[in-house]
Amino acid sequence: MSAAKELVKVTPAAKLTQYYTIAQEKANNDPDESTRPLYWDIVILIVPWLESTQVDAAFAEALAMARNDSALLQKKAWRVLEQIASCENQVCQAIMTGEL
Repeated sequence: MSAAKELVKVTPAAKLTQYYTIAQEKANNDPDESTRPLYWDIVILIVPWLESTQVDAAFAEALAMARNDSALLQKKAWRVLEQIASCENQVCQAIMTGEL
């Protein structure tokens, strides 16, 4: 996973936004429910490196997902929150301190 994180760090922001949008859409709506966790893993990987509005929206969505009845969705929600909380970039830190 560390190689994937390094790749995300050097990917242009516009591409990350595009990848994130597609992964989030598929994570929520893909007709093949068995592939949805894979798309959530992509969201988890990318979310700390997005623009502040997207990270903020993902944070809010993850908080809502953490209350879901599905244990799998709860786990993915906590992983999104963990990624945002552990990232040291300014956007994530601002969200975690309530400065956004």
